[in-house]
Amino acid sequence: MTKIAPIPTPSLNGNSAESLITQCRTIMDCARELEEAIGAANDLWHGRNYLPQGSPEAMEERTRAQDWWHKRRARVTRLKEEVLTIALAIQRRANP
Repeated sequence: MTKIAPIPTPSLNGNSAESLITQCRTIMDCARELEEAIGAANDLWHGRNYLPQGSPEAMEERTRAQDWWHKRRARVTRLKEEVLTIALAIQRRANP
């Protein structure tokens, strides 16, 4: 399992759980938008953009580009999931 960031404890002297969770929600929203943007940017790995079209070299480059972008999208997905885990842990700390 991937280690996540230390979990802040909501308190009267610090930030409220609501504030901390809202910040997590903002990060998750941005990550979702980035996931969608990467998914929509499929021209970055479309075969017509690797020349000469149909050549083994171009197809290999296209495949490498596709793999590269898909791995980055997966990283963003993992980040979003980790931030959700943090938000849920904050909620549990606030309501034991």
